[in-house]
Amino acid sequence: KDVLAQFKPGYVLMHTQGAPKTMQKNPCYDDVVGEVMAFFERGLNDLVKAGLPEDRLVLDPGIGFGKLLAHNLALLNGMERFLALGLPLMIGLSNKSLWGQLMELQPDQRHNATQAATALMAAKGVGIHRVHEVESTRQTLHVAQACLVPQGNGGKEVNG
Repeated sequence: KDVLAQFKPGYVLMHTQGAPKTMQKNPCYDDVVGEVMAFFERGLNDLVKAGLPEDRLVLDPGIGFGKLLAHNLALLNGMERFLALGLPLMIGLSNKSLWGQLMELQPDQRHNATQAATALMAAKGVGIHRVHEVESTRQTLHVAQACLVPQGNGGKEVNG
């Protein structure tokens, strides 16, 4: 925290349960969304008290990091709750194993699931996406934004 307070870089506060070598061995939560929210609140409090400005922080729920399929889906369903903290949200969904678990897809078959979930998370307010297929995701987010933002009809009547 001392280095963060001294240099004040951008910082992604990401949730994970356990260390990388053991995090997928029986992860357990009573309320994964509530527990990740509490982690964010504690982490934000600690970092701000240490001197890191809040506007340098981004929150990442850590999809796939110490979480089972049900935990990941609960986080995706409850993503809007994290917006209450007033900070940008980041998510990494690109070709994750959760898509393989959900639909029995191999890594090279997970692109459509990644793009659909990315569009849904953008609609929920997630503004930063870690991806592998940059051009496909750019197109996905462009379409999502166009569908979410009222474009108006230029005063013309639109017939079904």
